[in-house]
Amino acid sequence: MFGFSLFCLIFLILKKRENSDLVILLDEPGTALHAMAQKDFLRFMDERLAPHCQVIYSTHSPFMVDLKQLSRVRTVQDMDGKGTVVSHDAVENDSETVFPLQMALGYQMAQTLFMAPHCLMVNEASD
Repeated sequence: MFGFSLFCLIFLILKKRENSDLVILLDEPGTALHAMAQKDFLRFMDERLAPHCQVIYSTHSPFMVDLKQLSRVRTVQDMDGKGTVVSHDAVENDSETVFPLQMALGYQMAQTLFMAPHCLMVNEASD
């Protein structure tokens, strides 16, 4: 509960400083949250915080990846001899780096197949 209270306090401060050049940097904000709460938190950041400031967060959670805004995603790799490499092209990364994106895509596909608003499940293809 402390995390949510702190976040509400930050939001109230932001409401008073609407014309600021504030950047909020969050490291793994969904760590202690249930998967659905992570989605809610993602929506909260997008709807309530993003209009007032820039929000940057790191995550390994597939539930904190908004596939509707995939252009916002950046991958980060620690490469031997090069240091930290930030990329917007997930194809250029190793499988460990893109795993959360793959899981997010798999989750999205599962939601579409089984939980779509007009989905009819049948026993056989001919049914």
